[in-house]
Amino acid sequence: MLEPRPTSPRPRPQSRSQGLSSASLPVIAALVGGCFHDDPPRQLGCDPLVEVCGGASTGTDTTTGGPATTTETGGTTVEPTTGAPIDMSRAFRINSLEIVDPHLFLDQMNTCFDMTTAVNEQGLAAQIEMGDFNLLLYFDDITALKPGLKEAESCDLMAGTCIDKTDVSLQVPAELDMVGPCSTLDPAVLQAANVDALNEPLPPCYRTATANISLPIQDAPVPINLREAQFVFNFDDLNDPQAVQNGLIYGFLTQASAEATSLKILGNDLVLWPLMSPSAACEMAYQDQLPAVDMIMDGMTPLTGVWMAVNFTAARVELLPPP
Repeated sequence: MLEPRPTSPRPRPQSRSQGLSSASLPVIAALVGGCFHDDPPRQLGCDPLVEVCGGASTGTDTTTGGPATTTETGGTTVEPTTGAPIDMSRAFRINSLEIVDPHLFLDQMNTCFDMTTAVNEQGLAAQIEMGDFNLLLYFDDITALKPGLKEAESCDLMAGTCIDKTDVSLQVPAELDMVGPCSTLDPAVLQAANVDALNEPLPPCYRTATANISLPIQDAPVPINLREAQFVFNFDDLNDPQAVQNGLIYGFLTQASAEATSLKILGNDLVLWPLMSPSAACEMAYQDQLPAVDMIMDGMTPLTGVWMAVNFTAARVELLPPP
């Protein structure tokens, strides 16, 4: 069983009601659009405040209820008496992914269409079900509270196996929260009409530390880069998890990143930013969803973008090495 860690409050981001007015958006975009460099997500190493680094780790023996100590040697967990290696790794393939906020709009000939359902159902869901999109939540050690996010080379959905890629996944320290609330996302940064559609994990739940992450969407060559992002979720079983339930990913997507990312809609590759910041005609037709544009501060620099929230679930798979 994964052990609870002390929780720490996350600073609440600026809400839409306190953010940019429609009149100020061109001014802010002009200030940051030409000089902003969207840093790639960082690789997080071992955090001694979250896990034991290269030493002994102590958990709970689910048989006796007392402490169970294992020894790590070069990243391998071994039996303290026999020295035999214990495979503590676990992989979960994301089997549902749904963009909840913001909605995505296509403006054609002064007619606006909400394409969010089409992207979720005909794009993401179809690719996941066919095995064309294989994103994994991966734990080198399921007891270490440090999940990684990586793509698999391929998956056999019937066999429940995936072929690993050789690239290193992003690893983010996490904590088990026994009290809640699980999500630190301020609903004020989302459209009120979408809040009830968010997955809502209940304690005991898991929450990653805030980090910059890359979230592949469809087969786009450039992933969605989220700043100040977190994952929150439940396991179906704390002692022997087989599924990730009520998962929620949220973070801030900058305009610079959204302008470099495209989605395939109706057979066409469309740049993401115009779908999130469409024309005035769309704003008039969908006043409960628009405008979606927000702002955060990067030091003294204002960054235009949107807060993004994505529901997900995942099922355990066996991760196989590349052939």
